Parts: sequence; structure tokens; C-alpha cells
Amino acid sequence: MQKQSKDQQWQDALSGILQEFEQGTIPEAIALAMFPTADIPSAKWSLLNRLLMVMAGTGDARGIKQWNQVGRRVKKGAHAFRIFAPRFIKIKSQNLSKSTEGEDLESAATAETKEKKRIVGFLLIPVFRVEDTEGEPLTYEALEVPDLPLMEVAGAWGLEVKAIPGNNRIYGCFSPSAGRISLASPEEKVFFHELAHAAHSRTGLLEERAKWQREMVAELSAAVLCRVCGRQPDENLGETFSYLEQESKKAGLPVTQACLTVLSDVEATLNLVFSAAKCTDAVPAGEKMREVA
Repeated sequence: MQKQSKDQQWQDALSGILQEFEQGTIPEAIALAMFPTADIPSAKWSLLNRLLMVMAGTGDARGIKQWNQVGRRVKKGAHAFRIFAPRFIKIKSQNLSKSTEGEDLESAATAETKEKKRIVGFLLIPVFRVEDTEGEPLTYEALEVPDLPLMEVAGAWGLEVKAIPGNNRIYGCFSPSAGRISLASPEEKVFFHELAHAAHSRTGLLEERAKWQREMVAELSAAVLCRVCGRQPDENLGETFSYLEQESKKAGLPVTQACLTVLSDVEATLNLVFSAAKCTDAVPAGEKMREVA
């Protein structure tokens, strides 16, 4: 195989991101890239490098030495993808500090040499996906999804529900392209919120809506699902209102008006969830279903 030039490697590394922009899928890629797991090297990468990782189809990528340090090795025949790392050079500078008044100029000036670093470009560093390694289990692989209501609905729609460590900013994520709901919280409301995103997507309406509308549909739907199907008490309705208020401000609308604008989408979303729940017996009548007050 002919070795690629550096220019070709740069072009290949960036072409995937350009394609994401062209296809309109960059918002989802950024959402996934902004959901780093804890205590792994990629959590500290730049957004550009995390985008490259997401588009390589993984949530964890490292160099060979980094994998070896955690007891894993790269499988034979695996192909690396490349991320960008800054290239520094060291430069020396002299600071002149004056001595006391009255001394001659030559003795009054003392030179202090300092060493600084300056970025002069970028290097392309090969890294490998966790899926292309084998060996010792990783700490986050031990995380399990709790038994949540309506899990059968996600299964009926072919969605994988996966537990991952969180970053204290984002607690759940739905990826249409990957067919996956990622949860960094055991709360059923977080799962309901992401399941509502999935249902909203299945209605065909999600792509037509602004981000604030998508979030309000998911949060309102999750609140209803908590009342109807949930096992936990309604102790976070205050958080729900704050979330809705925050999203409505992005639209420049009062929260009540903003909610009214998405009610038809909420109805379509919930109808899909409840229809799937009945078909899969995810919510047996009289057992988990509760009458909405």
C-alpha cells in the first residue's frame, strides 16, 4: 500500500467533517462529541478531535501506548484514524531588569533568559478505536442500565440503551444514526426525555423543528410519561418548568406560549410511545399505567 503524504492525511482527516456539514448531520455529531465520558484521554481533546472520533464510529480512542497502559492491545490489522496535535517550538527571550540608580548602564542591566513555547503548526497523531482493541475490561464497561419503564418500547424500535459515565452537564443523548440512547443518569425521566426524542424523530417532525422546539417536545413528553408510566414520584416538576422556561427564552417567547406551539408535536410523540407500549405490553393496564390527574 502506498504511503499517504501529509497533505493527503490532512485532507482525509477533514473531509469527513466537511461531509457532515454538507449532509446537515453536524449538529448531531457535535452533540455526541460534547458528551465525553469521564476519566479517559478523549474527554480532554478539542472539539475538532472529538468530532473526528465520533465520525470514526467510537466514543473512546487512544494511541497504542495509552491502550497498553490500561492492559489492552490493538488487534492485528486494525486501522488507525488521525487527530490533530499542536506542534510547538521553544523560543528564548531576554528580559532586562535595571539595577539601583547611579550604577553605569552596563552593570545596571542584567539579562534574564526565559524559554517560551509557540505553536507553529499541527501534527497528525494516529489513534485506535476501543472496538479495535482487546484485553483488560475498562472501568466504564461495568456500568449497567437500570430496569426502567418503557424499555421494551426502545427495544421494539431497535434502539440500544447504553449506560455511560456523565460529565455533570449532559445526562442523556439520543443518536438517530447510531440507533442508540446513552444514559448517564439512572433517573427514568432522563430516559423518557431521550425516548421522546426517538419518538419525535419517528413522527418525521423532528428534523423540521428548531432545537428549542425539539427540547420542549421531549421535556413535556417526559413529564407526561413520568405521570402515566413512571414509578418515581413527581418530585422534579420544578426542574421541568425551569428547563422549559430556559428553552422558551431561546425562542424569545413566554414559557406558556412556547409550550402551546409544540403541543401538536407532543401529542404525536406520545401517541407513538403509547401505541408501542400497548403492542409490547410494556405498560400492562392497571399495573403501571396511572390515570393523569
